[in-house]
Amino acid sequence: MAANQPDDALSKAPWSLYLFWSSVSRNTLTPFGKGLAEGKAGATSWLDRTGEARVTNTDATAARYGAQMYEFMPSNIVAQAVPATRGLRDLSEIEWCWQAAVCGEGLATPLTPSSETGEEGLLGPQTAAPAWLQQMAQKVRSGEAMLPAVFTTARLRKSGHGKDAVWEKLR
Repeated sequence: MAANQPDDALSKAPWSLYLFWSSVSRNTLTPFGKGLAEGKAGATSWLDRTGEARVTNTDATAARYGAQMYEFMPSNIVAQAVPATRGLRDLSEIEWCWQAAVCGEGLATPLTPSSETGEEGLLGPQTAAPAWLQQMAQKVRSGEAMLPAVFTTARLRKSGHGKDAVWEKLR
């Protein structure tokens, strides 16, 4: 990071990218119904909390959305980044969300922007959501969906929650 950074604690702190799907709205905690699910990608200042004794769900997505919403997420991806300039952080999040949208549109039954999910969410058939998440996992594995020099770790939660979670290291 350049020595001439503005005195901005956010740009000097590590951060995380996340991606998840759920059949329950993150805004209302109510089911979408009609076999629909939301896909959501974004960034957060929350970090992985593995090793913290009082924390059950340790990844940044759980910290960002809380335990109740996290229980409705069958799977998610979380990637932790090094401190970076505000511009690099913003561009990384834009690129991450763009890649998620491209994956959503490329499905046989797409996940697309919807007023039901707000500006950042994608909505589509619940049956398509796992394939969307797997496409993003493959992009992370290949380095296509994120700048490898910026992100220290990336993991996919394949199943379970808390201590029962099954994780796959992607990077």
